[in-house]
Amino acid sequence: MLRASSRLIEFSEEIELSKIRPSKVQLRSFFEGVEELAASIFTHGLLEPIIVRPENDYFEVVAGNRRLSACKLLRWKRVPCHIVDLDDKEAFEVAIVENVQRKTLTPIEEAKAYRNYVSEHGWGSISELAGRIGKSQEYVSKRLRLLDLPSKVIDEIISRRINPSTAEELLSIDDTHSRAELGILIARTGMTRHEVREMVKSSKRLNNRDASVRLERQRLQSRSLKKALAVLRITMMRIDEIIEDIGDDWLVKEFLMERRRTLHDQISVMIRFKMRTDKLCRNGAINPLRVEEPLLHLPHR
Repeated sequence: MLRASSRLIEFSEEIELSKIRPSKVQLRSFFEGVEELAASIFTHGLLEPIIVRPENDYFEVVAGNRRLSACKLLRWKRVPCHIVDLDDKEAFEVAIVENVQRKTLTPIEEAKAYRNYVSEHGWGSISELAGRIGKSQEYVSKRLRLLDLPSKVIDEIISRRINPSTAEELLSIDDTHSRAELGILIARTGMTRHEVREMVKSSKRLNNRDASVRLERQRLQSRSLKKALAVLRITMMRIDEIIEDIGDDWLVKEFLMERRRTLHDQISVMIRFKMRTDKLCRNGAINPLRVEEPLLHLPHR
């Protein structure tokens, strides 16, 4: 049932093929089985007329580009057509309805058509589009979300090695690289949707556990660095007290002053190291100790 426009069919007649041009907006990336369709039309005739609309001095296909190709292959001169009066938006809606009903689009082609309607052309919201083509809002949203998958997974869906409903389970994985890896695994092993869902759940449990372990390790690192800084500062204070008590023993005093400068430098290095470590921890670094700042060391004299 075509629901895109109340003005859909105005009248029918045969039109010369030379006056018909394919649609400016192709929903399908390529046509399959044109030869088989041509053989069927040759035997049984064109059971479904091509839907066209007048455009300047020619007619543009609204729905039926594949049928047009088959008729050209048969070298027909004229073809039965339904002539309609539709604007670009209505023509696009009819094309979507026609192809979705016939199930001639791949899930990705369907998703791209919805995206063109909603985002690129801005003809309406997801809910408005769903109502126009007779689909639920959830159905349209799920199709659109397939375009958020990695390109490798999208290719596997187009090749029919991954079912779109199975691919939807990958959307709950935040990491793009993990999505792609699991998508390739699904294509190679033929995993079911249930199996993928259980694997994703298991992976999330492991990630949550690893996150807890990392958080505890980060807290321990922060506490350890705080203690180390406190010890170094107390040590420097003790050295200051000793230097004050030395009196005129300049040789020992100079030696201790040199050690104090070294200790001061190491405190500065540790402070920078701690600040950097805390920042990496806040950003979710897996190993916050892998930083470029050199570890504490005594400079060569």
